Amino acid sequence: MRHPIALQVALTALLGGAALCGCGGGDGGTPDGGKQKDANEADVPPVSKLVWSQVKIDDQNAGHQPELVKAPDGSLGVVYYRMTGAVDPCTRVDPPAPVNRYEIVYAYEKPDGTFAKEVAATVNLLNLQGVGLAYDSAGTPGIAYMGGAEGAYRCGGTDTMLARRTGANAWSSTTIATDGSGAPIMNDNYQDDAAQCAAYQNTCNAPTQDVVGTWPSVGFSGADPMVVFQDTHFGFAQDDFEKADMEISLGGGLVDIDSVRGAGIYAKILVEDDGNPSVAHYSSFANSGGIWQTWKDASGWHRTRVLPRMSIGYRLGYARSGAKHGISYYPPFQNSQSVEQKLWYVESLQNNVWGSAEVVDAVGDTGKSPSLAYNAAGEPAIAYYRCREQYDPNTRDCQQSSDGVKLAVKANGVWQSVLVWNDQGVYDGLYVSLAYDKNGLPAIAYQASSLDTGTNPPTVINELIIARSRVQ
Repeated sequence: MRHPIALQVALTALLGGAALCGCGGGDGGTPDGGKQKDANEADVPPVSKLVWSQVKIDDQNAGHQPELVKAPDGSLGVVYYRMTGAVDPCTRVDPPAPVNRYEIVYAYEKPDGTFAKEVAATVNLLNLQGVGLAYDSAGTPGIAYMGGAEGAYRCGGTDTMLARRTGANAWSSTTIATDGSGAPIMNDNYQDDAAQCAAYQNTCNAPTQDVVGTWPSVGFSGADPMVVFQDTHFGFAQDDFEKADMEISLGGGLVDIDSVRGAGIYAKILVEDDGNPSVAHYSSFANSGGIWQTWKDASGWHRTRVLPRMSIGYRLGYARSGAKHGISYYPPFQNSQSVEQKLWYVESLQNNVWGSAEVVDAVGDTGKSPSLAYNAAGEPAIAYYRCREQYDPNTRDCQQSSDGVKLAVKANGVWQSVLVWNDQGVYDGLYVSLAYDKNGLPAIAYQASSLDTGTNPPTVINELIIARSRVQ
């Protein structure tokens, strides 16, 4: 039973601090992966003409960091973390400490519109820091995640993994990387990489005792997977995250595509029309902090800083429609009312030349967990979480009475936003992911969290919901 009791502290604690914290990815035909219009897709209806219904996918403490993707056959698939309630001992500390055990669940749409669920992998993790879903050209799903063995100094999985579906309820996982041994690009355009790497005791080349796999994202060029991830190195040093670099598994090898910038946070990969990868990611550190785009073409690797250093909340939306690319983001509190607690969008129309960022929604504290996709008309659409209706820099708490899942679409140059769902006894949308279905209509996966006060102590209920739309 749900009860409208606003215990944000209890929710945060029982969620393991993971609320509003993780990310995955898709290929060139998925949300946060840029879908171009298919010939059989319907015209795009105005967002104000849509009516919404809920489909509950899972209620077993589920829905952490979902990634919703449209498969090549037009059906929807979603991957997410589900807490098992179990813990396993970590032997890397003395005395041994418990580590949470999670299931990585894949749910897929059946022909009748219902969803079936499969457990793709089980992992022990200290923190949830992303999971990615994409489909290869044959329609087989692949899931990028952090798992594998414990590191020398870190509890929980510390490897980059890829799970592939081999049949009904059958998955096989392979290890993509156990350490950050990718060769840095360090070509003539990026000599600063070499200087930074040397300044940090050459940690970008350190092949041992690494912690890799945070913020993984996967895309497919045909049948070939490309997995991008953050390499945080040793897993115990205070400056590990500042030393972090971003690597990609490509063509059977690893490549370090951004060295020693704190690179790779919230990484998302797209697959361009030529089969090459394009990645958006974030760095929080003074040393080249900001939102970056890194991509490969026939002439080699390139990167550009899209936006300067600022604080960014959980998730970057990254998608494309043809040559147009877009990024959505949410800056939390940072002593700047003109910037913080708003939903922002920036786009590049062509040649990876980025324009000025624009505010999409500035009402209250809004824009958390933004997920970007383009509709059949090439218009950007962003699904996101409104934390509360009123701006208040003195609190980070969300309000069950005024929060909710929202959707904004830019039509004829103007952003239009609607409240998709608001259950006043529930936190609706702590994690949000957007996709367009086979009918060209938006679907939004999100986590709904509430408290059951019929238990002692009260139990957190986390449900994975998909909001489906139709034209009224």
